[in-house]
Amino acid sequence: MTKSAVFFAFLLSLALVSAKTERFGFETEDKNVVHLDYKNITDTTYDTPFVVLFFAPWCPHCMAFRPTYNKFADAMAEQGDIQVGDVDCTTQLYLQDLFGIMQYPTVFLFIEGMFYEYPGQRRVKDMTAWVNGGYKDQEGKPLPEVSETAAARYSTIKMFTKYAYTILIAALVLGVIGTIAYFSYFRTMALSRKGLKFQKGMKYEQIKQFAASIPCDDENAFLRPDLA
Repeated sequence: MTKSAVFFAFLLSLALVSAKTERFGFETEDKNVVHLDYKNITDTTYDTPFVVLFFAPWCPHCMAFRPTYNKFADAMAEQGDIQVGDVDCTTQLYLQDLFGIMQYPTVFLFIEGMFYEYPGQRRVKDMTAWVNGGYKDQEGKPLPEVSETAAARYSTIKMFTKYAYTILIAALVLGVIGTIAYFSYFRTMALSRKGLKFQKGMKYEQIKQFAASIPCDDENAFLRPDLA
């Protein structure tokens, strides 16, 4: 049982430490969707109407929404006056916090120096109606200034903090499990050498009676014959 617990803890820790933001089959590629980051988002999206999806590859809601979003991007390409892009929040932590992303997926419309959050159903026709005028019923926010220097520094610190925290948790898990396994093993070995090997369900009073029944005239009397 102890070996199983240690092995499970090892696998868990390994998974935590080596966790990466892989796409898990997440279909993000579409010729009409521009991938954005802190280096190109200002020049690409601030001067022209742009719909931007903030997502995380591991998010099941994002996975379910992606095909619809790609179809919406194709529809906007045919319309010709609004472009479509996305931001992977697992790699663009600075942009995620800069725009106040609280849930995935989040869709914004960048237009005329303002940005608006899409509040409707995740359907192509509803999104199309929204970008073609529906957003005007909402109160927008000014587009924030993006600093490449601050973004690079921010991303480095956040990523370091993220993985340092993961490694710390993994180390604590392994430490606790290892300590329990260590003392459990040597306690069992010590009792076994005295002829007091535990059996499942054995009660304390039974152990005391068993110990009292063992002669102790000889210093090796407590040792099993094969260990004396």
